[in-house]
Amino acid sequence: MNLADLEAKYPRIFTQGKPRGGPGWVAMLDVLCTQIQARADETGVQPVALQAREKWGFLSLRFHRLDPADTSMVSYVEALSGNVCEVCGSPGRHIAENYHRTRCDEHRDVLPTWPTSAR
Repeated sequence: MNLADLEAKYPRIFTQGKPRGGPGWVAMLDVLCTQIQARADETGVQPVALQAREKWGFLSLRFHRLDPADTSMVSYVEALSGNVCEVCGSPGRHIAENYHRTRCDEHRDVLPTWPTSAR
C-alpha cells in the first residue's frame, strides 16, 4: 500500500488534503485510519484529516471533528513515528542533524523522494 492507496481507501477522512510522508509510515496510518473510521461509522460523526505529514522527523496529524476517544491514539501514532523508519517501516530513531528525520541504520542518509508537504 502507498499514500495514494491510503487516500483511496479512506476517502471520507482525506477530503481536505492528501496524506504525506514516507512509505514506512503507511501501515501505521492505515491502522489508525481503520480505527478512526470504525468509530465514525458507530457515532455518525466523520472526522476529516486536515494534516497528515512529516514534520521535524515525526508524523504530524491534525483532524477536524475527531472523537475525543481517538485523541490518545493519534498522539501515540505521532510519537511512535519517531521510532519507525519513514523509508521502510523498520525500527528506527529520530535523527536531528542537518535535517530532522526518522530512519533505520540502513536508510540513515536517504533523502525523501516522496511528497513531503501539501505544496
